[in-house]
Amino acid sequence: MAAGTVAIARQGSSTRPLTSSSDSDSDSESGDEEEGVQGSEVSPEENNRIVVNLDPEEDVYNSVVIASFTGIDMQLHAGLLPIQVHPIFVWFAGMLLLVFQCILITAVTLETDQFKFVKDQEDSKGKFYLIVKLILILIVQVMMMREIRHSLMTLVFVCDPSTWVNRVQPNFVGRFQMFYLNRFAPLFMLLSVTAAAGQFLIANAISQVSLAIIFAAEKLTDAIFNSLALTFIIDLDEALWKVLELNFNIKIQDGFKYKQVR
Repeated sequence: MAAGTVAIARQGSSTRPLTSSSDSDSDSESGDEEEGVQGSEVSPEENNRIVVNLDPEEDVYNSVVIASFTGIDMQLHAGLLPIQVHPIFVWFAGMLLLVFQCILITAVTLETDQFKFVKDQEDSKGKFYLIVKLILILIVQVMMMREIRHSLMTLVFVCDPSTWVNRVQPNFVGRFQMFYLNRFAPLFMLLSVTAAAGQFLIANAISQVSLAIIFAAEKLTDAIFNSLALTFIIDLDEALWKVLELNFNIKIQDGFKYKQVR
C-alpha cells in the first residue's frame, strides 16, 4: 500500500508541475503591479483637458479670472468642505482697488510739476543726481514691464471667446452649482476682462508717469521716495489679496492651472 501511494504521488507530480512559493509570490507581485498600472491610468475626462500656458498670480485682479475657473476656495469651518468663491465678490474688491489706485496716481502726479525739469549741472554733483535718477527709472520700468507683460497676457487670454467656450465646467455638486455653469460664461468674461484691463491700465499709467515724476524731483531723496511710492501703488493688489486671504479664509487651490476642453 505504501509503494502504491508513492507511485500515485509521483505520477500525479509528473502530470502537474509544481510551483515554488517564490514563483507564486513573484506572480502575485506582477499582478499587483499590473493592477497598479491600470489604476494609475488617466481618466478620459482628464485626457480630454489641456493646461493653458499661463501661470496664475496671487493678486486681486488675477483672482477674478481664477475664480471664474472655480479655482478659489473658502473654508467656513474646519470640519466642513470648502465652498467655491464666485468671481463677482472678488471683482468688487478689485474695482474698489482700481479706483483707489487711480486716486493715488492722480495725487502723486498733481504734487509734481512735470514741466519743471531740473537742468543738468556741469559739476559732478549734478551728473551724479542724473545717473541715480536714470537707475531709479530703470528699476521702476523693469518692475512695470513684468506687470504689463503678465496683465497683457491675461487680457488676451480672457478676451478670446474660445477660452470660455472650452471652459471646463465644475464637477462639484452643490446648491450654487448652476451659477458656475457655462451658461454664465458671458458674465465671467465681462468680469475677467474688466479686471485684467484695470491691472494693465494701472501698470501702463505708472510706467509713463514715473519718467516725469522721477526726473522732476529737485532733490535726490524726493526722487527715491517718489519711486518707492510708485512701486507701492503697483503692489497694492497683492497686499489686498493677502488681506482677503487672512480675513475671509480664502485661498487659491493648490497646483491650480487654467484648463480647457480639447
